[in-house]
Amino acid sequence: MLSDKDIEFMKQADADIRINRTHSVLIGWTTELPGEKDSWTGEPTEVTEQDVTVAVDAVVTEITTEEHALESGIEVEEGDIIVDVRYEDLPIKANDIEKVTYDGEEYTIIGADRRGIGAFVRVEMVGRLTNGQG
Repeated sequence: MLSDKDIEFMKQADADIRINRTHSVLIGWTTELPGEKDSWTGEPTEVTEQDVTVAVDAVVTEITTEEHALESGIEVEEGDIIVDVRYEDLPIKANDIEKVTYDGEEYTIIGADRRGIGAFVRVEMVGRLTNGQG
């Protein structure tokens, strides 16, 4: 059975192995902004959507082989990336992240899984080039 000390050790070990392996990436999602109240009727106006982008540090793996592999049910293809972010560094839930910008290219997130033993430490997201070209 894992103790709290074991889990804390594993979290620290994960942080240690990331040293000099991370890149700054931009993660993005869309949020809804409530409409203001109409001055005459008091009714709210239409809801608008706003794109939000935040920089986070991540370990990024570029898929450079033509062999197709499944990563938690997602078929990973050549040109895809796997973006690994510490769970505590995410400003929102991983499933709400829609895109990531890495090395000047925008990728659409097609899957995300929380990872860790005893406690979630990180999230792995599979990104595919938004324009579909490698």
